[in-house]
Amino acid sequence: MSRRRLFTPPSNGTGSVSRSSISKRVHDRKFNGRCFCGLGVTLLQSGTAMNPGRWFVRCPNWKNSDCNFFAWVDEIEG
Repeated sequence: MSRRRLFTPPSNGTGSVSRSSISKRVHDRKFNGRCFCGLGVTLLQSGTAMNPGRWFVRCPNWKNSDCNFFAWVDEIEG
């Protein structure tokens, strides 16, 4: 992983993503830049062999929370 910074929500509206739809239908819904905890998500770049350079967002408290929010940026942007 590299380049840690906060995600800026899109300026073309707001909305929410339910926990059940995050992996299957996140691209069909508007994303408000917040995780299930209500915190601003963290934008990171993958450094894995399967997803090199791919951007994703997750809860900033992923180690200390049950939030489990995770989404690939390219799936959010559609």
